[in-house]
Amino acid sequence: MIKFCKNVKADGSLKKEILHLLPEDVNGLIVKVQQESTSFFSFTLRLEISTKEDALAWIKQFEDTTLTSFKVNNTFPENTQKIIFKKNFHCQHNTRPKSCVLRPHEKHTKCRARLNIVIKPQMKRSQDPYLEDYPCEVNINWCHNHIIDYEGLKYRRSDELWSIFAGYYANGHSPISALELHKIKLQTEHGQDFYKVAADGARCPNKIWCYKLYYKIFHKTCRDLSSEDTVNALEKYIKDYNDKCGDTCATMSRDTTTSDVLCLCRESNQQQLHSGNK
Repeated sequence: MIKFCKNVKADGSLKKEILHLLPEDVNGLIVKVQQESTSFFSFTLRLEISTKEDALAWIKQFEDTTLTSFKVNNTFPENTQKIIFKKNFHCQHNTRPKSCVLRPHEKHTKCRARLNIVIKPQMKRSQDPYLEDYPCEVNINWCHNHIIDYEGLKYRRSDELWSIFAGYYANGHSPISALELHKIKLQTEHGQDFYKVAADGARCPNKIWCYKLYYKIFHKTCRDLSSEDTVNALEKYIKDYNDKCGDTCATMSRDTTTSDVLCLCRESNQQQLHSGNK
């Protein structure tokens, strides 16, 4: 449950709007509120959170509750004398494009919204009156300059989604077949609410994202293979192919300059299809 500190001055409508943004699973105390305009405001929240894992879980809940997505802006050393965990985030609608970029991503609106979170260790001489009960401090600058609805969710991404699709590709799926399989799973799991889930890019990506991830993984896999590894893999493939045909339909050999020559023949009549240097 989230409550307001007694000395916080804010009108009832603003307090209601702030409470509407926050997950209710974790107890917390709002200790400061500052209103810039009718739509823009900032506030400081203290939470009963003492671990990095719980802090990251809370941020994810906050994103889901508010239909927003935040990207890491700054990281700091962890488990130090004064800080257990600290990270600064910015809204995904500020892609921070380089000055040389003529056309930034379509989601870039120069949004100034920020979220900073820090967990402080217990210290006997600390002057922080909230430290004992609420060691986690969250500062939120709520000044989004874009519409916040299900349409904006299409730009969200998650590490969990990356792992899921990497698994699809490891099992032999193409970007399209992986996306179709993923949609079927979501439809089975969520039923009539599928359209809401499908609009969230953190749970159901678009085709472009699927292809980018596929080629990123594929390129890395190929790059990591040494020349000898590649030759060995090719020899194994040719052997398996010949075993399947029941004859020598493909051969590979190295010429005097150590370049590889691959000859492929038709399965039916051994007609040579291709010959070339690697």
